[in-house]
Amino acid sequence: MPGSTPVEVSIDADLFLSNDSMVNCSLQLNIPLAMVDTIAWMPEGLFNCHQRICLEQNFVLTHSTQIMVMVMDTNGCIGFANLALDVDKEFHVYIPNVFTPNGDGPNDMFTVYANKEIDEVVELLIFDRWGNCVFINNHFPPNEPTYGWNGSFKGLGMNPDVFAYRAIVRYSNGEEHAYKGDVTLIR
Repeated sequence: MPGSTPVEVSIDADLFLSNDSMVNCSLQLNIPLAMVDTIAWMPEGLFNCHQRICLEQNFVLTHSTQIMVMVMDTNGCIGFANLALDVDKEFHVYIPNVFTPNGDGPNDMFTVYANKEIDEVVELLIFDRWGNCVFINNHFPPNEPTYGWNGSFKGLGMNPDVFAYRAIVRYSNGEEHAYKGDVTLIR
C-alpha cells in the first residue's frame, strides 16, 4: 500500500536441551503490535500458540525442520521470515566387555547394542589372541543377541579368554563407524 511501512520480520530461537530439544522462537517486528493483523507460523501443528497474533512460540524439536512466519499488518502488507533448525542426532552404541555363554540366559551372547539412531551392524568380527577370526556376521540389526557370538568356534565352546572385536555400524544418516575393543569370555 502506498505510504505504508514495509513489514520486516526476523525470528530468534533459543534452545533448551533436555531429553528432547525445547525451542523458544520469538519475532522481532519493525511495526508496532497495534499495526499487526495476523501472524501465521508454519508448519502447522508444531506450535502451541494458536491465537491470531502470537509473537512467541514454544515447542519440542524432534527432527530438523524449517520454520516460516508470515506477518500481515492492518494495511494488508505482508512480511516473511524463515529459520532452519537442525537436530544433531545422538548415536549411542554399547558393546559389552564381558559375556558368559553358559546357557543360563543372561549374557549368553555377545552382540552390539544401540539406540534407534543405529540402523544396522554392518559387520561384527571376533578374533582370538593370535589374530584368528573365530566369528563373523554381517548386516544384522543391533540389540538382537541371536545374531551375535555364542562363544564357540567350529561348533565347540571356546575356553575362557580375552578376545578382540571389531564392529562396524551404520547410523541412520548413512554414515558408518568402526568400534574396536576386547571382550572377556567367562564360563
